[in-house]
Amino acid sequence: MEHLGTERICSGFSFPAGARVHPPAFPSAQARCHLPGMEVVGLLCAVAVAVLTWGFLRVRNSAERMRSPEQAGLPGAGSRALLVIAHPDDEAMFFAPTVLGLARLGQRVFLLCFSAGNYYSQGEIRKKELLQSCDVLGIPPSRVTIIDKSEFPDDPGVQWDTESVANTVLQHIEVNDISLGPAL
Repeated sequence: MEHLGTERICSGFSFPAGARVHPPAFPSAQARCHLPGMEVVGLLCAVAVAVLTWGFLRVRNSAERMRSPEQAGLPGAGSRALLVIAHPDDEAMFFAPTVLGLARLGQRVFLLCFSAGNYYSQGEIRKKELLQSCDVLGIPPSRVTIIDKSEFPDDPGVQWDTESVANTVLQHIEVNDISLGPAL
């Protein structure tokens, strides 16, 4: 703060002589008078938080990488997983990260799709798209099963029979020797 004649000047603002100047609780850049230490303290706090966060994340990530899939509670390499979806595109829209993660763990992924996705009369196109999508995700056509039965129509207004769905899933678990490990 400078004294010039009868006025005091504080960061560009002038006040009559004798006026009491109190900086606001949260001074702006224009209204800041004598708070140079606050800027340094704030900057040091921000740097400290960033360094501590980076260190914590680095230690946590390295600890997780050192654990084997079995230690993490996941089935090991060579296990077989079954992905069950209602219709084509669910594998990509909802489960692509899971499928890629299972492949990275060395698991063989099988896919069971309950309908051809024929709601808009595009079932044949949707089947081809499903097989192409699975190929990109690392699931070969030999491990993809598309059920195209009238009991499982691609229609949001129809509720499938729970027992039929369960029996179909169990059959695929047995036929494909799907690994049934501990619940995650």
